[in-house]
Amino acid sequence: MIWVVTSVTFLATVLILMAMVYAFSSGTQLVAGRLTRLWHPPAARREVRFREKRKEWVERFLAEVGKLLPRSRERLSHTQRLLVRAGYRRPEDATAIRGARILSPVGLVSLVYLTGLYRYNPIFLLAFAAVLGFLLPEIWLISRVRRRQHRIRLALADALDLLVVC
Repeated sequence: MIWVVTSVTFLATVLILMAMVYAFSSGTQLVAGRLTRLWHPPAARREVRFREKRKEWVERFLAEVGKLLPRSRERLSHTQRLLVRAGYRRPEDATAIRGARILSPVGLVSLVYLTGLYRYNPIFLLAFAAVLGFLLPEIWLISRVRRRQHRIRLALADALDLLVVC
């Protein structure tokens, strides 16, 4: 019996010493490099794509334009609630929506004017384009809220199952 205990102890000691020699020898820089990266992880470099750059540029542009529109406490709180429900929590998002409320009526009125549709009924079409342009950002935001709520409802069952399991 003592012979078996001595043999197991000897083998365990030899294996531990071999593992230490392997880990700290100069020929195995891979293991030492991996251990170093565990303690000091490199900064994550994320490549910014063209689409992301354009998206950031549009957000900044809309935020700058949104600063031109005066702030209404009542409208801002409603918009802020919708933004949070849609998953947008940054303060720049509210100014971007205000900027879209300025630019979309201008864009739609310009579109009606440049296509020549105003010739059929100028007052009605121009007013309709202006009103639709003002409401379009809010309609888009409400659709984003509904889409996010739908995704949450679909994931709720799985989340509750995981809670029960945990």
